[in-house]
Amino acid sequence: MQSTYITRLASITGAFVLAATSALLTSQAAAQIPVNGCQFKAAEVSKALGTPFNAGQGQRGIGPSCVYTSTDGKQQLSVVMFPTTATFDAVSSVIGPARTTQFAVVPNDANQARIVTSTANPNVAHVAYVRGRHLVQLRLVVAPSAMRPVATLNNKLLTLPRV
Repeated sequence: MQSTYITRLASITGAFVLAATSALLTSQAAAQIPVNGCQFKAAEVSKALGTPFNAGQGQRGIGPSCVYTSTDGKQQLSVVMFPTTATFDAVSSVIGPARTTQFAVVPNDANQARIVTSTANPNVAHVAYVRGRHLVQLRLVVAPSAMRPVATLNNKLLTLPRV
């Protein structure tokens, strides 16, 4: 009987915390983050990654998101902007589980960008940083036939303008 009461209380409390957090993030997001996640022009992405890309397509998510696909269909760049007022370390768990995700600080980076590696996705180039009031993630997935070293791809992602 008591365990059922505790379970219900935990469920109600969890729902309240989730709703309050969601409302806070939503109000911050509306005031601080662009509605359109497609912050790059196709030409900027093409120049940085060295292959032609189509215009970005907006996506739904927690924050503004966008997907750019190369004209040959072999590369896909996802830009995800997660609303936050916290530090990178405080929101890093949003990026991936601690047991499979590692972060390497990019030296002398104005936004303290991190290169993200994951044992779950070792062939994905991934850069993340906090700028303004959002965590920005740039993830590049490349078809095996077009794959280049991930370190090279991460360096190319770092040349994109910061959003």
